[in-house]
Amino acid sequence: MKILNTKDLFKRENELQKEFKSYLDNYYEGKEGALKAISDWFGLEEEDGLKYVLDEFKNKGAADFRDFLNSDESEELFALIDLFEEVSWENIDLISENDFEEFARDYAADLGLVDESMENYVRWADFAADLKGDYSKVEFQGTTYFYREP
Repeated sequence: MKILNTKDLFKRENELQKEFKSYLDNYYEGKEGALKAISDWFGLEEEDGLKYVLDEFKNKGAADFRDFLNSDESEELFALIDLFEEVSWENIDLISENDFEEFARDYAADLGLVDESMENYVRWADFAADLKGDYSKVEFQGTTYFYREP
């Protein structure tokens, strides 16, 4: 079953941001804090500044950043930034749409909603569809996930 946890994804986003900040500092002649300076210049929070700078460099194709911007890491970073604009980074599980019925079965079992002898009589697709009503959905890297905010 494909379940992603936002705490793990948030850690990954931080790793990728550090990598990009390192590229950015090197681009500006090794000056640390280049992202903060750029963000301050444009009157942006540092997080918004990061997305702005990434977009600008991607659109202009800055040669010094070509390796980073053409990498899987940059696509992953963009996807994570977009994800966290919709979903809290707190401890939230993202359940793949393809695995939601299996999740619903496990959920019912964990709560003791269905006796083992009755399990074959439950229309699990219908139960999963009803359960989805309590969840929000989000697209992440080409897959639809369902989640419930705490």
